[in-house]
Order: sequence, then C-alpha cells, then structure tokens
Amino acid sequence: MGRMRWVSISSSLLLALSVAAVCEPLELPKVFNICTEVTPGTITVCRATTLSGRQFLPTPAGGDVIDIKRFDRTGITLHISPKDSHGEVVMDLTGTIVGTSAKGTVIESMPEHPGIKIPGKWNATFFYPPKGRSGHGKNLYVACPDEISIVNTSDHSVRPVKLPAEDKFGAMAVSTDGTKAYINTAADALHPARLLVVDGTEGVVSRSLSLAKTTMPGGFWGFVVSADGSTLYGIGYNKANNELEVGTVDVPSGELKIIAPILGKNLMDGLILSGTKLYLSDGAPLDIKMPASQISAFSSNSHGVVASADGEHFCALNRDSANYRDSPRAVGGCMAISPDGKRLFLGEQVVIVQDAPPGSLKGAGVLPSGSGGMVLTPDGATLYVAETDTSMVYAYDTATNLLYDVVNVCKNPRTLGIQPMTRASK
Repeated sequence: MGRMRWVSISSSLLLALSVAAVCEPLELPKVFNICTEVTPGTITVCRATTLSGRQFLPTPAGGDVIDIKRFDRTGITLHISPKDSHGEVVMDLTGTIVGTSAKGTVIESMPEHPGIKIPGKWNATFFYPPKGRSGHGKNLYVACPDEISIVNTSDHSVRPVKLPAEDKFGAMAVSTDGTKAYINTAADALHPARLLVVDGTEGVVSRSLSLAKTTMPGGFWGFVVSADGSTLYGIGYNKANNELEVGTVDVPSGELKIIAPILGKNLMDGLILSGTKLYLSDGAPLDIKMPASQISAFSSNSHGVVASADGEHFCALNRDSANYRDSPRAVGGCMAISPDGKRLFLGEQVVIVQDAPPGSLKGAGVLPSGSGGMVLTPDGATLYVAETDTSMVYAYDTATNLLYDVVNVCKNPRTLGIQPMTRASK
C-alpha cells in the first residue's frame, strides 16, 4: 500500500486565495436604481440608470453619469457627475452589496471649491436581465413605422417582423388570447389601407387584406377585437358621404361592413371594448350587438385609451378633449389602469402613478413620457413604456415603480399592444 502524504499550504497562500475570492468582481447589473440624500430632511433624489461599459447612464437620456470604480464582494465605489461637470456638484459613494441591493455613504463636493464636502447616504436596487422561460411569457407588440417587434414578457427576447415594403403602420389591436396583432396600415388618397395579421406565435405577417374596394378605403383610425376573436370593430371615414362611422371586419372572410354613424364626433375619438359592450373613448355607449362570448375583454387601443376591469371607467390620453372633461366615466391624461382599478398611470412629461379614483399624485421617478405607448401586463405586474425617437421599451415593476429592464426594439415606436384583460362574463 502506498503511504499517505500530507501537503502543507502556507498561511500566506491561504490568505491570498481568500482575498482573491472576496475581491472577485461581480457581474455588473443591467439596471441600477439609486437614491441619494445629502442633506437630512430634504427630498431624496432617485435615478434610474442602465449599464454601458463601466458606467451607468441615466434613463431616459440626459443628466448624471455614474462611473463604476469598484463592484465586488468587498463593496461598491461609484462617482457621480453631470455630463458637463464643469462647476457642478459631484458625488463619491462607497458602500456594501447584499443580494441585489446596496447602500452606503456619499460625499458631495464641488471641484471649484475643494474645501466644501457634504456627507450623506444612499441606497440602490439593481437588476440583471430576466431569465424567464420564453414559452411562459405573453406577446408584447411594439409597433414602429415599418416593423413590429414581438417581445416575450418572460425573458424579453425580441423577434422582428418586417411590414411589407409598401406598408406603414397606422393603428393596432391585439386579440383576446394575445396570439395575433391586427395592423391597419397608414393610408392616403393614393394608397388605400390594408389590414395585416401578425402571427405572434410564428413571428410573421400571416395575412393581408386590401381595403381599396371597400366603403372605408382608409381603414380604421382606431379599432378593437371582439372577445371571441371573430370581428374587428373600428372607426373610419365612409368614402360615400365622408362621415365618421363604425365599421366591422369579419375576420374569417375579411368582409367589411359599415354599421353605425358617429354623429357629432371627431377623428380623435376611438373605440374601446369594455366587457361585452362597445364604447367611444369618452364613455358614450354604442348600441351595437356584440358576438356571444363566454368572456369579457377590456382592451386598449392606439389612442392611449383603456377600460378598467370593472368596465366602469376609462383612461383617456387626450386630457384637453371636451368629451373627456365632461364625461364622469373617462379620466383625462392617463394611458393605463391597473386590473384592480386602484391605480392610474399618466403619460405626460413623466409617468406618475395616481390613486384611483382621482386623488393625490404619487411620483414614480423620472420616467419616459410614454409618447411611444404604455401598457400593463394582464396581471398588472409590469408596466411597459416606449418613447418615440428611440429604439427602447422600458419595463417597470409596478409593485415598487422601479425600472428593471430596458429592451432594444424597432426604431421609433408608435404604440404598444398586449393581450387585453379578461374575466368571465356575468
């Protein structure tokens, strides 16, 4: 039998190995939400930032830049400075990391006055890219002028769907099961509209229907899908009398019919599906019989109008419209409403969460304006916000109002669409 040999490891080597393990850099997070307070009793300043190299850059663009000096198991060191730091306040932060949170102390100073140093504190919550299973997510449809991005809400993977070369985006509605998006292409006197069906499962344009020979060659300004998926309902101009009217498209056959005039209304009015009934976006009901269905759907449309899950209230983006101001059922200036009806998400200069019914506003940080669309997942857990003139969609956790991911999508989003909220019909 061989002899057992004992190998001696010096204490200095053990120390070196342990220090190396502790100082091993951690994976840098994709999103870093940080709040600083340098004067006790003042308003805490919070920033949502995203990773770029060895920096966290402000989201949306503009404002402070955060240089990452250290991010490992021993702690974190950051330096915050404005884009143009000449004569401005800068901050140096140190702290510790526990899980996906960090906190510590901050020293605020001015390069032009090195003797002035103000202490404070800071805390942060950070996120890595979601690693959910793609087969378990919903389809988020991001509509851009010549392309649709299909984002899986579980892992935020993206599939691009190019629109036919001759088509540009006009309006969109999503089926009750979320597997299809219906696109009304933009139209003018020389180019009649078409209805395109985007298959969210296959990631292709599966069908194209020309409206050139119909009584609504311009198609729909805004439209919705019936709860059973059999019919599209939309508002457009009748070429025979140049009046604004409601039209339907039978999905299986593609046949378009005009069924009701919209008297005394303007082009900015959209349709909303609330339960099993159709309404104008100002809350006025339409006396139109819907197909029988076992479920009720509460849909949004391309005009930033969405119904509450109880079917009693509407979010209406156009705050200044007289229709919205005078309607007790429509809340002006908002773009999304939580499934329980208790929170409204307003799209203006920043996104703000408001208790519903309307009460005091609660700031949700400096967020994108939502100019490219804003939708909630059917469970209300995630708010997606897009901005025109970017190629990004921002994902917020509605429980904390924190940004947790930024998704690169097609250029210049115009609107967002997702599976409507549903419930069993009463």
